[in-house]
Order: sequence, then structure tokens, then C-alpha cells
Amino acid sequence: MSTRRQYIVNIIWGWISAVALIVNGMLVAPYLIRKLGTEQYGIWALGLSLVEYFWVIDLGLRPATVKLTAEYRALENWGTLNSVISTAVVYSAVVGSLLMALISLNAGFISRFLHITNPSFALLIHVVSISWAFGLVFNIFEAALEGFQRFDVTGRIFLSFVLLRSIALLTAAALGYGIRGMSIGLLSTQLLMYTVFLLALRHIYPRLRVSPRLATAKAGIEIWRYARQILSAMLSARLINSAIPALISRFLGVRSVTYYTVTQKTLDYAGDGIGRIGMITAPRAADWMARDQRPQLIRLAEYGNKYCLMLWIPVATWLWVYGDALFRLWITPEFADKASGLLPFMLLGYTFWLGQFVSASILMGVGWYSEYSISLMVEALLTTGGFVVILPRFGLTGAVAWSSLLMFSNRCVNLSRIFAGKFKVELLPFVWRSYRMPLALAVADVVGMRAVRMSWLHGGSWRELILSGVANTLILGLAAFWLVIEPEHRAGAIHAAKWRVTRLFSSR
Repeated sequence: MSTRRQYIVNIIWGWISAVALIVNGMLVAPYLIRKLGTEQYGIWALGLSLVEYFWVIDLGLRPATVKLTAEYRALENWGTLNSVISTAVVYSAVVGSLLMALISLNAGFISRFLHITNPSFALLIHVVSISWAFGLVFNIFEAALEGFQRFDVTGRIFLSFVLLRSIALLTAAALGYGIRGMSIGLLSTQLLMYTVFLLALRHIYPRLRVSPRLATAKAGIEIWRYARQILSAMLSARLINSAIPALISRFLGVRSVTYYTVTQKTLDYAGDGIGRIGMITAPRAADWMARDQRPQLIRLAEYGNKYCLMLWIPVATWLWVYGDALFRLWITPEFADKASGLLPFMLLGYTFWLGQFVSASILMGVGWYSEYSISLMVEALLTTGGFVVILPRFGLTGAVAWSSLLMFSNRCVNLSRIFAGKFKVELLPFVWRSYRMPLALAVADVVGMRAVRMSWLHGGSWRELILSGVANTLILGLAAFWLVIEPEHRAGAIHAAKWRVTRLFSSR
């Protein structure tokens, strides 16, 4: 498979996985909210977010494995590659054991601190923490698959896992087992997925050798030199994912956790396809840097940022106009009343962030991520501190507005500054090329869609929501093809389409 074709196939599989997450979220979350109730679902969401906090012990090991696997694969240095994987596995096994012991001893304290008396909450922390502890080890094998740029394989495994997990959660809830049964179902499906990742890596990389004897201090130092660059970013993500729901629960009650997490997850699912482009781009950047192809990386950032933003715009504009109607039909009117006010602020932050997503992925792939990583930690601390001050005074909407402002300042303005400085490109033209046309189309689209909602498609039924979403995507897609896509890429797409049509008719 050619490098370009493999890259495109990887992106397609990333999008398929993103669609699976969106469909899964649309089907599973509303049912669980209705079946468990808003408060019980808030406990489920809070438990998962708290467990994610303990991923800080990973210390950047997984992304380091992706980067080094891609690099040594490009150089065909198989001995060093096996040493890197073995070293990562040994470290993960040790800290995974410590992780389970730490959480088991403190599950009761966590429940008391958050004023949650439901006994299922402590069990949820125990069960899911075991899954994450095993994940520390087995995700090394998934990271190696990504370093080999075999996202088609990880995509198939992920799709199977999403299906099994959804069946397990829905079955447990339907049979009345509640959070206890859901926790066990989640643990079982994740352990199965981890095993399949290992088997897949052995199939793709027959030279794989994993043994404590292959773990070396040299490989550990190399892993740490890369991992320390992204450590602050990982800590910041875990801090926000864990601390924010906990603070919301403490100041506003566990019901508000549901309003926040479901709204945020809606955007996360919608933007997951773009996130997967970043996952695919990072090992590709490491490969190109190892081959000294820096001009190609700059070019990739210039059009990649623009394309990622344009892919996000149809989702963002539609949610901006129809988000409240979606929540009303999809979940409950009560949820829509509470959560729809959060959506515009979240959308603004995500939009400006995704316009520089490829820049961050390239910096991570080539190992120039430390400055941006530190800035993410500063952002996380300011966000968390802001929630402490703002939640009691201005409520959840004010706190979300604060976090979105910080996202724009750091993940758009500061990130573009860092990338331009590292690669020696002019800042303002670089940013202008990324945002100019996608944002212009977004503004025009919101104005037009609001007129449509007021006069025709009011969003009162699923038929109207689906019709408005499909029409909006098609119109923006056509506009983007002629106004956003680079001329050489547009010409290539037209040529490929003509070739396929000619081949189709000539074969008849």
C-alpha cells in the first residue's frame, strides 16, 4: 500500500470509528439517562471521569511508543523497536499494579468526599480502575499498531468493541442491574479488546519480542525524553476531565454533572473524526521527520488545519442553530432547558481549537511539543481555578464561558504562535489561511440556517432535524469543495472521479 493511499485509508477508518461513536452516543446515552435517571447517570459519568484521573501515571508512555515505533519502523531498526516496546510494557505492568492498589484503598474516601452514598459508586471506581490498570499495559500494543500506521486494524477492533460495549451496557440496564452490571460489562469488553490488540500486533509485526530481558535503561531514557514533552498536556487533560465534573458535583449537585458531561461528550463525539486525523498525522509526521521531509510537514499543516476546521463547521453551525431542538427530542425537554445554554460557548472554544489541530499533531509527532504542553497545563489550572470561583457565583454557564475563552487563547492564538516559530513561517498569513474561508462560510451558514428554522424547518421532529442537517452538510460541502479545497487536491479529486466513471462505463 502506498504511503498516500495508506494515509487516506487511515483517515477513512478514523471517520468510521468517529461515526460509530456518534451513533453509539445517540442511542446509548439517552436510554441510560431515562433508565437510570438523571442522578444515577450523573454518578456513572462522574465515576468514569474520576477514574480517568489516574491515567496521569501513564506519564506520556503511550504517545512516546507511537512516535518511537513510527521512527524505528521507518529506519527498520527492529531490535531497538522491540526494546522500546518491552521497556514500556514492563513499566506499565509495575505502575498498573500500584494503580489498582491505590484506588482500592481510596474508593471509600472518594465517595465520602463527593457526598455520594450510593454503594454502586465505590464498586464502579474499583471495576473501571482495574480496566484502566490493564489498559496501561495492553494499550502499548495498540500504540505500536498506530506507530505502524495500521489504523485500519485498530479501527476494526475499536468498532467491534463499541458494539460489544453498547450491548453490554444496554443489557445490564434493561435487566435492572444498574451501575453494578454496567461496570462489569464495561470491564469485560475492555479486557477482550486489549487481548485482541496484542494478537493483531503479533500478526502484523511477526518480529515482535516482548520480554523483561529486552527492557533497557537506554530505551527508558529515550521514552522519557519524548514523554516529558507531553507530560504537562496529559496531566492537564486528566485534571480537566476529572476535576471539573467533581467540582460541578460539589458546588451544584450531581445532576449538573449530567448536563455538563453529556453536552461536552456530544461535541467530543462530533469532533472525534478530526481528532483521529490528528492521531494519524502524528506518526506520519515522525516518519517524515526521520526522513528529513520538513517542507512537506509545513505544507501539511497549512492545508490540514483548514480542512479539519471545515470538516467541523457543518456540525458546529447546525448545533448552534438546532442544538436545543436536538436535546429536546434526543434526551428530555428538561435536559434541553438546562444544557442548551452551555452549547454556544463550548462550540466557540472547540471551533477555534480545531482550526489548529494539525499543528498540534505535527508538533507532537516531531517531538517539539514541550512548550505547548506546558501551556496546556497552565490552561487547565486556570480553568479549574476559574470553576472554583465562578460556579458558586455565576453557575455552570459562566464557568463554561471562562473555559472556552481559555481554549481560544491557548489552543488557537498561542498554539499557532508556537508552530510558526518552530517551523519559521510567518504567523499572521499562516493563521489567515487556516481560518479565513471556513469561518466566513460558518457565519453565512448560521444566518441562512436561522432563517430556514424560523420559516420552514423548525426542528420540532426528527424528520426536520435530519433534513436540516443533511441539507446543511451538502450545501457546505459543495461550497468547501470550490472555496476551501486546494486547487491541486480539487483537480486530483475531479480526475479520480472521471477515471472511475470512465472505467465503470467502459467495462459494460
